[in-house]
This record gives sequence, structure tokens and C-alpha cells, in this order.
Amino acid sequence: MKNSRGLTGDGHTAGRGLRRRLGGAGLALLGAGSLMTLSAHPASAATTVTVPCSGPNGGGPGLVAAINAANASGGGTINLAEDCTYVLTAPVDADQNGTPYVNSPITINGDDNTTVTRKSAAQFRIFVVGGYGRLTINQLRVTNGSATYGAGIRNFGTLNLFDTTVSHNTASQSGAGFGGGINNVDGAIATLTRSRVQNNQADNAGGINNSPSATLTITDSGVSKNTAAFDAGGIGSGTGSTLTITNSWVTGNTAGRYGAGLRTYGGTTDVRGSRVNGNMAAEGGGFNNAFGTVTVTNSSIDFNVATSGAGGGVINAHGDMTVRGGEVRGNTAHSSGGGGLSNYGDQSGEQSTLRLIDTVVRDNTMSCQGCLAHGGAITNNRTLIIESSALTRNRVSSPGGTAQGGGIYNDAAGTASLTDSSVTLNIASGAVAEGGGIYNDGTVTLSNSTVRHNTPNNCSPPGSVPGCTG
Repeated sequence: MKNSRGLTGDGHTAGRGLRRRLGGAGLALLGAGSLMTLSAHPASAATTVTVPCSGPNGGGPGLVAAINAANASGGGTINLAEDCTYVLTAPVDADQNGTPYVNSPITINGDDNTTVTRKSAAQFRIFVVGGYGRLTINQLRVTNGSATYGAGIRNFGTLNLFDTTVSHNTASQSGAGFGGGINNVDGAIATLTRSRVQNNQADNAGGINNSPSATLTITDSGVSKNTAAFDAGGIGSGTGSTLTITNSWVTGNTAGRYGAGLRTYGGTTDVRGSRVNGNMAAEGGGFNNAFGTVTVTNSSIDFNVATSGAGGGVINAHGDMTVRGGEVRGNTAHSSGGGGLSNYGDQSGEQSTLRLIDTVVRDNTMSCQGCLAHGGAITNNRTLIIESSALTRNRVSSPGGTAQGGGIYNDAAGTASLTDSSVTLNIASGAVAEGGGIYNDGTVTLSNSTVRHNTPNNCSPPGSVPGCTG
């Protein structure tokens, strides 16, 4: 079954629950048999320290010492120098960490061109937040981390990024790496505001991995030019997770398999006032949703590509997805159906519902040479609901083959309803071309809707769509 592999990340690694609760220090205390002495927030007063760019108490070693001191004081603020690169040259523990677990409320303030980076043959991430920790980062660049999970930042607790860039980090381990930039572990909370996650790579979730039951909020931020060898080039979000994206962009990401921009597997996703564009994957170029509940409002999904499968813009597989307002435009699929969107369930009885409300779906293309090509705009084999929307100038093309459904291809198992909507100026072209507007093998109903000016005809087979002629 397609899309059956969920995004889990390191939520299933040994000892995960204990480490989330205690962080690195907690594990050490457990080994010493002294859990009764553990305190999540020591009674000492929080501190403020400035770490210079160089010198005995500066640079990367100074940052490590400052985090240790802040943990010991129950939290604190660490100010870093502007125009400075803090270099980490070795891991501080056996968990692939370049800095200590943040086990208390700590704020790290950078300034113009402040960077924390790894410069070492050893593999380790830049920051890690323990289960009791709360790390706030302002105006910092986090770069060149290398680890299996969360090469830039691995979060078990609470992470807040403001005006921060996480870039050029790599999470890879024989196909099991998750979260090149950030890994938000089961139950953790991460918030990004006016920040960038870009040019990271991983086996899965090249930019950010939002593990099962984790919460990720992205506002006024960008996730761009990240790469996944397998799934989720930009963002991957797992079962039971919550993902909210507002006034942001997910652009130019790539994935070898599913969901170059976003790959959601279960969970709840809300995208508002945002753009998912210019992403490329084998299937689901912009957005691949499997088994999840997704709402996309006043956003654009445009110019994404599926190189060898369905859904240039969107795949909704066994999920519940609503696109309200905005547009789905200029997306392309090259091998399977749905240049703009593909809605399907693989197994008998699996439901999948796609709603388009007050949405424009235009200039999408499904094309392949000499193949059976379906759905320039949309393919559907479950439940498709279109209200107050327009499908126009979409094309399905198969030179030397068969092209069906320039606007909509509705499979035998599909039910589609159109209300107060239009399907116009769409094209099916090929040696055999059928249903420039709608090709229907299932059930299609029109209510106060028009299907006209499509090429070579509006609906096919003749009479399959009541109320559609020509």
C-alpha cells in the first residue's frame, strides 16, 4: 500500500521516554542510583553571562561552560558576541551532543552574524533540549551539525526560535536519520518565529521532523531548500502530532519519495496564509498527507512537481483534507494522476475526503509519453467535494497514448460533487483524448455548476455526468 510508512523519527529509540524526562544529567543520576536527588529546577538564582568570541572563557568552550553554569543555577541568559563564530570541536557526551543538555529555562542571545557551528571529524549536533528544559534562541545561526536525529537541534522539551537560521545540518544513518535541521521529539513543543530552516539534509524530514504527539508552530518563517533522501524534504509530521503554519513559506525542498514540501502521517495540520511552492518529490510534490486531518486556508500550493507518481501539488491518501481559499496552480505530475491534486484510498473501505472551497485550481498539468494519463487538475477515487471553486486551464497530455480528464478524473470508486463551481477551458490531448472537463467512471453530481469550453469535450463517457453536455 502506498504511503503506509509513518514518520516516527527517534520517538522509538531505546530509552526515549526516560531521556525525554531527565535529559543527559538525569541518565547519569539514574546510573548512580540517586534519583531522589534529582531536581528539575535547582533553587539557585538564574544567571546572566556574556561569552566573548575568544579567550579563556570564550568561543565554543565558553558556550559549553555557560550552559552548564545556567543549568546549575536553575536557568539563565547567555549573551553571545556579534560577528562571531563559536566553534564546537568535540561532543560533550556519548549522545552526539556538541553542547550540554538544556535542563532549565535558558535564553541564548546572538546578534548580527552570530553563529554556532561544528568543526570536527566527529559527528554531533549543535544543541539539545532535555525534557525539563526550555531553550529560547534569538538571532543566531545554527550550522553544520551532524547526527542521526536533529543534527542542528534535538528537542525533548520546549524550544523557541526567534530571528534564527538553522542551516547546512545533516541527519543520516543508513536511512534512519530524521530532522536535518530540527528534530522535535515525541511530546515536545517547538515554536519558530521569523526564522529560517534551510539547506539541511536528512534521510527523512530534511528540514524539520515533528515526531508523533509533538507540537510544532511556525509563524512568519521559511522552510526552504532542504533535502530528504526518502520522505519529507521540508517538514515531516507524525501520528498524533500538531503542526501549525502561519504566514510562512515551504519552498524549494526535495524528497526522493513522498512529500517534498510537507509529509504528514496522521495528526492535525493547519496551514494559513502561507505558500507551498517549487518543491519536488517522486509523489506529492508539494504536500503529501496520509491518514491525517489537514486544513489549508488562504494559501497557495503552486509550481510543485511529482516526478514519477501522483499529485504534483497534493496527495491526500486516506486522509481528511480541506483547501479553503487561495489557489492550486502550475503544479505538474509526470507519471501518475493528478497534476494538481490526487485523492485516494488504496484498500477497499479506506476513506479519503478532499474538499475544495472557494479555491482556484488552474494551469496544472499531468503528462507522460504514450501512457494512460489521468486528471490534469484532480484525480479522485474516494470522496471529492468542490464548492464555490473554479477549475480552469488544466491539461492532461499523453502523446501517443490515452488522456482522460483535463479537469477531473473520477475513478470507478470515486464520488465527486460540485456546487456553485465551474470547470472551464481544460484540455485532454493524446492519441485518444476523452473528457476535457471531466472523465467519470464513478459518480459525479453537479449543483448550480457549469462544465463548458473544455477540449475535446466537456464530459466523457457521454451521459456519465448528469447535466453535462458537449
